[in-house]
Amino acid sequence: MKKLTIPLLLVGLMAVLSACVIVVSSKARNFTYASTYVLASTNQPVICDNHITQIEYSFTYNSLSDVPVITESWTGKAPTSPTFNFTRNVPGDAAVTVSGSQVLVDLVWNPRTSPFSVVKPQSIVPTPVNLPPTSQTGIAYLNISVGGTTTNTSFPVYSSCP
Repeated sequence: MKKLTIPLLLVGLMAVLSACVIVVSSKARNFTYASTYVLASTNQPVICDNHITQIEYSFTYNSLSDVPVITESWTGKAPTSPTFNFTRNVPGDAAVTVSGSQVLVDLVWNPRTSPFSVVKPQSIVPTPVNLPPTSQTGIAYLNISVGGTTTNTSFPVYSSCP
């Protein structure tokens, strides 16, 4: 009987453990990106180098204490390749808005300058632009690290936007 009890206990334990589901969720998730300009053909957010372009990204979080700092690294690929690094406090940075379980960051890319002036958050209404591929002059890569999560995206840079 003793020999039969141990295997039955192990089978019972395995059945109980197999019903358990461990859920691990990122502290920052559901990243979204927007720009005042998007390619008409694909809706991809872009930067227009001859206009002020507002860039916005947002993400959701579990607990605000999990995302106290956002680290941004912007790298440009064009005739020159500048790199800009920022650390933003959440909350506390003028470009950061916290609402419910969402963090929103707004930046402005001024014509032919660095893209990092702070703006007062406002709603972005994307303007579709028809641009020939030949007017693309570079690309801006964005790497965001927050709450142990790292995400990357890029924004093509165009000149001569209408």
